[in-house]
Amino acid sequence: MIYSLIIILILMWPICRIVHKAGYSGAWGLLYLIPGVNLIALWAFAFMEWPNERK
Repeated sequence: MIYSLIIILILMWPICRIVHKAGYSGAWGLLYLIPGVNLIALWAFAFMEWPNERK
């Protein structure tokens, strides 16, 4: 159980950093923990206009 939590944290850290650098809250990275939703979120973030691009 502890091993799984460590792996999840190691994988979530870069995802949250990428989402944060795109101009969104790092909490959006939690979507990547939900199977199926993670693929939809990936496509959404790839094709939507990012707040950092608006500046």
